[in-house]
Amino acid sequence: MIQKLVNLGTNLLFLLGIFWVIFSSVIYSQYMEMSEYFSFFLGALLIGIFFGIVLIIWALLGMIAICKKLNYLLIAYNLGMFVFFLLQAIILILSIFAASSINSYKNDTQCTKQPFLIELAELNAVSYQTLCQNGCQCHFEGNDTQAQNLGITNYINNELYPQKIQQCKIFKIFNLEDKEDNSNFLEALEETFQCSGFCSINSYYVFSNLNDGIPNKDCKEEALEFFEKNNNITLISSAIVTFLMALSFIFSVLWCFQKPQVNYEFENDNFIKRSAEMQQFNSQ
Repeated sequence: MIQKLVNLGTNLLFLLGIFWVIFSSVIYSQYMEMSEYFSFFLGALLIGIFFGIVLIIWALLGMIAICKKLNYLLIAYNLGMFVFFLLQAIILILSIFAASSINSYKNDTQCTKQPFLIELAELNAVSYQTLCQNGCQCHFEGNDTQAQNLGITNYINNELYPQKIQQCKIFKIFNLEDKEDNSNFLEALEETFQCSGFCSINSYYVFSNLNDGIPNKDCKEEALEFFEKNNNITLISSAIVTFLMALSFIFSVLWCFQKPQVNYEFENDNFIKRSAEMQQFNSQ
């Protein structure tokens, strides 16, 4: 019975490894812009893929150990399972912490409490007041009516002129903390979610190509919704994986210390056979 449970545990571990690889790969392919500009997000996805691959390899190791009944491999498998259990428990704890932190960011509706939100909101406000305004003449492909509707006052239809705030000369003298990293992050948000503005909605794109269309969403809301959704998936899956790993580890340990069952019928047949052979030998 315990051996069957151990087999089930290794099969589940194999499937969980496949899940982490597919889940992380799909998120990466769907939000590649975020991965390029947000190193923490890219690192988390790479860790997820690596973790899934290691789980698959370790599950195969467990299958071999069980099939061949190799105790040293089974001991190594159990040690690895314990380490994976600890890592998965850490991921679960971090997911719980992230879930509680997201609420505080969502409640900061005006971007006046959380330092990171304040930085992004200030950068967006200054940039929106500069691009296509007096501070930076931009390259706008629309006509005068479209420019007036969007609030664009300083533009020219010339590709040599800036199409996003990072291309403006005045951007280099913005006295704002982490403006390079934050502008890259806002650019990734605009390209990924077709939004512009932070705790506001800009009438045109500021950190990506302003001629790509008209945004109608707040990037802060889109970013928080994205992180909350994926963190909830991670939290639920981590809770399930942690529980299954704990069970699999316990069953494997029990099986290692389980005394081998004696086949009494087989032993009795051997005893009778040996007795008959001894009687035949003595009679000779």
